Amino acid sequence: MTNKPKIIISVNDFLVGGAQKLIVDQLEYFYKNGYDVSLVTLMDFNERANLYHLVPSYIKVYRINIKSSYDIFGWVRLFRVFKKVRPDVVFSHLFLSNMMVRIISFFLSFRVFTVEQNTYTNKDRKSIFIDRLLSGRSEKIIAVSDEVRDFTIIQQRIKPNKCIVVPNGVDVKAIEKFKKTISKKESRIKKN
Repeated sequence: MTNKPKIIISVNDFLVGGAQKLIVDQLEYFYKNGYDVSLVTLMDFNERANLYHLVPSYIKVYRINIKSSYDIFGWVRLFRVFKKVRPDVVFSHLFLSNMMVRIISFFLSFRVFTVEQNTYTNKDRKSIFIDRLLSGRSEKIIAVSDEVRDFTIIQQRIKPNKCIVVPNGVDVKAIEKFKKTISKKESRIKKN
C-alpha cells in the first residue's frame, strides 16, 4: 500500500487539444513530485487523433467510454474507478467531467478542483444551471486567465474568492531545446 497522495486528473476526452496537452505535462509533474496520479477520460473517439501516446507508461489510465451524461453504465464504470482509486484530490477539466466528478464527490470523499479553460458564451441554460448548482462542490475553480475567471464568477454566480487564476504554463526548457535544433536562418519567417 502506498502512502503517496492520490490524484486523479479527469477530462471529457483525450483528443488533440490545449487542455489535453496541459494534462500530459501535469501528469508527469505530479508523478515526479511524489504523487500517485491517474488519468480518467470519459469519452473515446477511436477514429480521431488523440494524445494517449504522450502519456508516460507509468501513469494509470482509465478510459470510461461513456456515451453521454445519460449513460447509466458509464456512470457506474466511472464511480467504480473512483471507488477503486480513492483519490485525495481530483482535478477536472471541461463541462461533462466537471459535472460528473462533482456529483460523484457527494458519495465519495475527495477534494475537487475544476478547471475552466474558456468563456462559454454558447453554453445552454441547463448546463449553466448545473454549473451553478454544483459549484459549491469545487474546493476552488481554476481559471486559465483573468477573463475566464471574471466570466466564470458571473455565469456560475460564485464568490470571487472561489475562483483563482492559474495561467496555462509554457515549458521554457522545451522551447530552448527546440531552438537549438534549428538555425537562425531556418527560424526566420519569409515575408512576401
